[in-house]
Order: sequence, then structure tokens, then C-alpha cells
Amino acid sequence: MRQLFYIFFGLVCSSCISISKEEFKHSDNKYASGFDISVFEDYTNIAIYNPWQKAGNTEFHYMLSRDIENIPDSLKDYSFIKLPAKKIVVLSTTHIGFIAALGEEQRIKAVSGIKYVYNKKIRTWADSGLIADIGYAPDIDYEKIVELEPDVVFLYGLESSVSGIISRLNEVGIPGIIIGEYLEKNPLGKLEWIKVFAEVLEKSDTAKKIFNKVEKNYLNHKKLVNAVSGHPRVLTGLPWKDTWYMTGGNTYQAHLIADAGGDFIWKENNSSDFIPMDLESVFMKALDADVWINTGSALSMNAVGSRDKRFEQIKAYAGNNVYNNDLKLNQFGGNDYWESGVVHPDLILRDLIKIFHPEKLKDFPFEYYRKLPED
Repeated sequence: MRQLFYIFFGLVCSSCISISKEEFKHSDNKYASGFDISVFEDYTNIAIYNPWQKAGNTEFHYMLSRDIENIPDSLKDYSFIKLPAKKIVVLSTTHIGFIAALGEEQRIKAVSGIKYVYNKKIRTWADSGLIADIGYAPDIDYEKIVELEPDVVFLYGLESSVSGIISRLNEVGIPGIIIGEYLEKNPLGKLEWIKVFAEVLEKSDTAKKIFNKVEKNYLNHKKLVNAVSGHPRVLTGLPWKDTWYMTGGNTYQAHLIADAGGDFIWKENNSSDFIPMDLESVFMKALDADVWINTGSALSMNAVGSRDKRFEQIKAYAGNNVYNNDLKLNQFGGNDYWESGVVHPDLILRDLIKIFHPEKLKDFPFEYYRKLPED
């Protein structure tokens, strides 16, 4: 089955290759593991590795240049993105976060699901007809994309089915670069994907400055709690249809909790995915949780308690110590935590430190979190 999958993938995507990484120079990534960038005199090679869950050994390579003739003959079969990339389509709101941080929102000509976009510029331009909504995968509006003639489409996929979108775009000659930042376990690794966007937008110097500044802030915040005595026990999430999908102990969220001086109650689980659990298992372990965060669509204490009356017995709930990462939410549920937050792990970390160790950051307002009200 795996062999058939790789044969199929070789047919649908000329940018998916099986060459060794040793054939290229590599970018000096400090935290990210999902990409390499090799910059040559007349072209750039971006390599993307395993950009969806359980991808196996999958690589994509993208050649960026102002002229395809600058690309060596041995690399011309791989996806080519002509610079400058003036017209862009994005399939994830996190992509907007990266592009906005680089100050290039005006290049975005279409998005997937405009109502869930928080960025006010993008929403205003969409209301004025300057940005199209192409719907949701797998039923995106390919005709609209072709009509827009974008220079590149930024893609993401939770599984290999994204290959169908890649194939359709290849058929009409539109390059699609797949972004796998959501798989990074280190918050600064997720931020580091700004370098990929920057190469396409020709803003690499700006990206380096942003990365260096946020990294410095993040590490300085982390130092604030390195020597604290006492780490509050932290519960995350809410159940969905009698199943609690608990974040694993080797995930982006778990690393944030640890760096903020929290004691995640499932830290010993090394999973990098969400772990499906029954309510009874979670409830028994969560009873003595000091803090409860990320309650999803439950916007108040009453909304949390109404899910299951037993939640009122959890220490964090009884002590009114429940917080959600939805301070910046639009009317449809579009959450800036998942948009600008991708390039501001320093601010997310600061919020969590303020929750776990409020004495350390008394003078700073929340950026993405809020304490849940009663109603």
C-alpha cells in the first residue's frame, strides 16, 4: 500500500521528490524541523518535509527565481514559483498571520473561509470585493482561483488528501506550496516558518528581524519562571461528544505550558497528537488541576459547567480559575490566537505566565487570553 501511495504521489505532484537532503545546502533553522531553505545566486530552493500527519518520508521542493532559466536543468521538473509573487491565495488563517507580520497583506487576493478571518484589513478588502472567498477544501472554487491567476497558493493539509488539491493546481499551471507549520512542537519552531513566506515575498531580512525579536522576548519571558517554586497543575480543553481529545505531552501547547511554568497534567504522555480519552479518565486526573485553559467554544463558566455537572468539582472550576484563548474573536468565531498568534508565541507565553504566576507580570494586559466570566 505504501509503495502504491508513493507511486501515486510521484504522478500527481512534480514537486514531491525522493532526493537526499545532503544534495543541498541547508538553512540555519534553530527550532523548525519541517523545512530547509537553500539560497543560491540566482534562485532559491525551499524543501518541505512531511507536511501533514503521518506523512512518512515525503519531500516537496520549490524553485524560486525571477526567471525559470536561472534554475539548473536538473531541477526544472520541480515546482517553479516566479518572483515577485504579487498575487497570493491562502487556505489557512495562519498563513494570513505570517503574511501580515511581513506587511504584505495587499498581495492576498483570495482566502478560504473569509468569515473566520480576524484580520481587519483582509475583512474590509473582502467586503469591498478586493479579496475573494474560495470556500473550503476539498470543495474549493478552482474556477475562481484560475480566474485570479495567482502566482502561488499557500496550502495546508491534515492528511494526504491534500495531494488532490496539488494535482488540480498543477493541471492549470498554478504552483501551490504546502505549509506544515502546525506540526512543529516548539512554539519558536512554528514561528520560524515565517522564513518560508519571506522567501516567496522577498522579505527575508524583515523575517529575520521579526524572528530574532520574538525569540529574544520569548526566551526572556521564559527566564522569569525558570526558578519559580510551585508549578500549577494545568488542564486543557473540553470534551466533544463524550470524548476528550487531550493534547499530548510533546505538542506545541504542552511546550508552551511548560515554558510558562505550568505543570501539564498529561506531560508524561509523549504523544505529539491529540489523545482521545473518555470523560471518566480525564475527570479523575483533573480533579486537583489548579488552572483550566483553552475551553474552546465555551465562553463562560456556566457554559463549561453545563457540559457536565461533575466539572464543578474540579479545583480550577471551583476556584474560578478558568481561562480561554478567545480574547480576540470575531462574530463568526474567527480567533486571532490562531492567526497573529502564530508569529507571537512570546505574547502567548506572556499571557500564560500571567495566568500561572500573576506576580511576575502584573503590569501587562492579556493579549489573547481572558478569564471566563460567570455568564
